[in-house]
Amino acid sequence: MAAIMGQKYIKPLVFLVLPLSIVITYLFGFAIEKYRSESKFVICDLSTKDNYGVDLGIFSTAVSSRKQDVSIVIEYLSSLDLLNKLDQRFHLSDRYRSVQTDILDRLYSFSTYEDFLELYRKNLKLVYDELSGITSIAFEISAPQLSKDILEFLLQQGEAFSNKLNRQRAEKKIAFAASQLDINKRKLDRAIMQVEDFQDRHMLVDPSADVAVQNNIIGNLEALLVEKTAEKNQLLSYMVPDAIEVQHLKKEIHELKSAMSKSKAKLSGAPKERLNDLLFDYQILKNEMDFATEVYKKTLVQYEVSKIEALQESKLFEVIAVPNMPDAHIYPQRIKIIATAIVLIGLFYKIVSLVWAVIQDHKD
Repeated sequence: MAAIMGQKYIKPLVFLVLPLSIVITYLFGFAIEKYRSESKFVICDLSTKDNYGVDLGIFSTAVSSRKQDVSIVIEYLSSLDLLNKLDQRFHLSDRYRSVQTDILDRLYSFSTYEDFLELYRKNLKLVYDELSGITSIAFEISAPQLSKDILEFLLQQGEAFSNKLNRQRAEKKIAFAASQLDINKRKLDRAIMQVEDFQDRHMLVDPSADVAVQNNIIGNLEALLVEKTAEKNQLLSYMVPDAIEVQHLKKEIHELKSAMSKSKAKLSGAPKERLNDLLFDYQILKNEMDFATEVYKKTLVQYEVSKIEALQESKLFEVIAVPNMPDAHIYPQRIKIIATAIVLIGLFYKIVSLVWAVIQDHKD
């Protein structure tokens, strides 16, 4: 009978009292309280197009860009690089290895750097709200003031990283525009030098002006030739061909024809001398110079626009809720844990009892 009574009390002791005692001993004897400091930040787009919402497509692109920036900042805040900075400032690894950290979370001599990073990410809480664009950030550790200080440091690093991204983007955009401006400036200078070299070699400022002069001269000579020819024909109507006046007009007509031939030769004579070819060559060079000038003007405008756009597309990292000083721990929630443990242990005990009863029935 005593053995049966002993077995009756041993089973509740093993499956109920002992587990619950372990939980209570841990909660009141070993668990280290953790405090959470919380904050909120938002990355704002300074673009005037985004602010006024003129175009829904542009607005959607701006929101996507902002979300991408927030994702990058969140990844950076969770990165090993930032953890190293945090460790240098607050000696976080030493604290995680000390009794100031809960026994279940504590790092030990065999713990790796990956374990350190995993524990850091476990204590860092980052939640992005796509609807409002606000990011909630919190950090948990066993000291309230340290939790607040670490969170302030994380926000400072996040803002510095966001500003660095903005600066790099602006520098790349402006540098590209500046490189295009420099390339087109060199093309323009080369085109101008080719025109100047052409003018120096042929001793012409503008062949088109010389062509116009020659055409004007030829026109005047032709008009004068027609006039002198008519005058000669009129004299021949009542004078003999050998008359002095007629001979004088013939000489003038011959000189006019000679002058016209020379003028026409300048326009379409020998290939190296005729103005028509020089005009075509000059026009090609001038067109290239004019085109290079227009391209340079547009590139210069684009360069100035790029500087303005780089400023408009900048993102502003703004803290909208400063880190708070926690006045109550968030872990362990002893009453809740004990109540949960009682329910789970009781349920486990019932299951074990039923299994044990079925086994006993089969034995009998």
